[in-house]
Amino acid sequence: TYSRSSGDYEVLAINRDLTGDIQLDRNGGGIPINYLTPAILSGAGMQGLIDRIGQYHTGNTVYTQMVANGVINGDLFETPAGIAGAAFGTEFRRISIDDTPSAFEQSGSAWGQSGAQPTRGKDYISEVFGEVEVPLLAGLPMVEQLTVNGSARVFKYDTVADSDYVWKVGMGWQIIPSLRLRATNGTSYRAPGLYELYLGNLTSFVGQLAIDPCIDWGNSTNTNIRNNCAAAGVPSNYTGAGSSATITTGGGLGVVRPETSKSFTTGLVFTPEFANVSASLDYFEIEVRDQISTLSGGAIVGSCYALPVFPNEFCNLFTRNPGNATVNPYNISSVRASYVNINRQLVRGYDLNVRWDGDFSFGKIEVESQFTYTMEDIEQLFSSAQASGFNNNDRNTEISRPALVGSIRSALVRGDFTYTWGMRYVDETDNLNVGGFVPPTTYFGNANPVYDSKAEAALYHSFSVQYRQ
Repeated sequence: TYSRSSGDYEVLAINRDLTGDIQLDRNGGGIPINYLTPAILSGAGMQGLIDRIGQYHTGNTVYTQMVANGVINGDLFETPAGIAGAAFGTEFRRISIDDTPSAFEQSGSAWGQSGAQPTRGKDYISEVFGEVEVPLLAGLPMVEQLTVNGSARVFKYDTVADSDYVWKVGMGWQIIPSLRLRATNGTSYRAPGLYELYLGNLTSFVGQLAIDPCIDWGNSTNTNIRNNCAAAGVPSNYTGAGSSATITTGGGLGVVRPETSKSFTTGLVFTPEFANVSASLDYFEIEVRDQISTLSGGAIVGSCYALPVFPNEFCNLFTRNPGNATVNPYNISSVRASYVNINRQLVRGYDLNVRWDGDFSFGKIEVESQFTYTMEDIEQLFSSAQASGFNNNDRNTEISRPALVGSIRSALVRGDFTYTWGMRYVDETDNLNVGGFVPPTTYFGNANPVYDSKAEAALYHSFSVQYRQ
């Protein structure tokens, strides 16, 4: 197969050479505009303003993909429990991207932003893969059916130095008609995408007030910001006056590594014959390494100063002017927000699902529930917990990451009407920062500060009526 897609994107920007901005008008062709006239301030004269200084410009993106593959599959052999099957194949892919911003954007002619550069690149991928499924046992006491499945894939990306492989092994054991055990163990892999590798540098400008949490930190109620901004030597009454910070985002070719993961799941499925009930309980453990992501300028600077451990790796991704600088002292001058690898993420826990329904003289009742209990929720952005800005890696039970969540849906179906009552439970969470700050500090004159934010457990209810005719 071969595919090619081409798309134009049109953007309305402000032409810097028409604004009358003496700092940015490169050609002196701008006509001074009184931007404080009532028509402009109210928005009534916006179209006239666009006609004077606005400029539409168009970029183009072309994406192509060529895929050639071959697969052979069929029966391998017969066992007393059934027929074993297999599939084997190979695949070759060529993918490319060519994104060309307009000449207007490339030349840096847009007010409030500098130029965007073309994003161009390609990748070649070759793969070999196979899968085998074998029924091992059947029709025995405590073994209605036992089947195993195995698969693997070996591949090479031109943009990645080494070849790699993934695999998965699965098992299904029907113990008795009403009880089944299942398990899977395997790995996965994602190479960096073309956009993530070849993105031409994009730059934008953000005002100091929008990005710097150290502005007027003396009046901040956030303990970490007070401690960390003081440790960085920023005055408590720093105003942030000065030029904007430059945010640069670009591709990670030669720096960004592929994402990989490992996962293990196992569980029981119970479907008794004596009632319309089904239940499953599963254990899961999923670990992701080197997830590819990009962070905003605000997230980078904010994380440097707002997290418990300071300094941390976020602080190495931006530059702050020294206090003795002749121009814009203490200002954040630049932030490097290109693609990075998140070091490690791990989650372990249990899923419980139960469903029941029954028919009665007055209608049909349905009840189903889904609950997840998280035992461990690790997120480590950089090489260690401290480099990531935390004292430990486990985010479980912190605000927005509850250990237990669940929902129950109950419904009565009566004629053309369905009455549904839903409940959603979210467990208690809290963020507790206890002393130990470096350097030692006080909070509004109080020694050994403790800062605790808590969200109580909550049960949300919903009720709906549906009529269908």
